[in-house]
Order: sequence, then structure tokens, then C-alpha cells
Amino acid sequence: MEKIARITSVSARSIFREFSETGRGSPGQFAKRVRLRRASELLGKPDARTSVVSVAFKCGFGNLGRFASDYRREMGELPSETLRKARQRLGHPAADRPDADSTRLS
Repeated sequence: MEKIARITSVSARSIFREFSETGRGSPGQFAKRVRLRRASELLGKPDARTSVVSVAFKCGFGNLGRFASDYRREMGELPSETLRKARQRLGHPAADRPDADSTRLS
């Protein structure tokens, strides 16, 4: 946060206040929402190697349980559900197998 404050020539406190006043929560909460939306994009356009775990790590989430919980709260479904639906929509053969996403997070 201090680095952002220096770059923008604004105090860290001012940045927090602006985020709060505009209804975005804290800068950290805003950043998490951006990362969750990116994860949703990646899960929604999978290739044959896409997994929930790889997307979580790619988007900067180290705690997979927390990722699944936060994702569900923000997107309304589990990340594994988003991936499964995308695979079905795209006709990926893996979507027909019950164990298609062996890294299912609930």
C-alpha cells in the first residue's frame, strides 16, 4: 500500500478512505474480487489441462479452501461447478466423466 501511495502521491489513509467511500471495501477486498473474477474467466474458458487448483494458484490464492469459499460467495457457485459447466458447454470429453475434476473443492 505504501508503494501505491508513493506512486500516486496520495497517503495510504486517503486511498483506504476513497475505497471505503465509494463502496468498494478495502483495497485488499477490491483486489480479491478482481482475482476471483479472473479465476471465473479462466474456469469459464478451460482447456484440457485446466483445473481448479491450477487456476487458484495462477490467480494468487494459496489456501484452496478459502479460495472455494470466497469464490462461491462472489460467484454464487463453487469453482468446480463453473469448470464443469464450461466443459459441458464446450463439449470437452472430460465433462462426461464423474471424476472429471479430481481436484474438486467444496
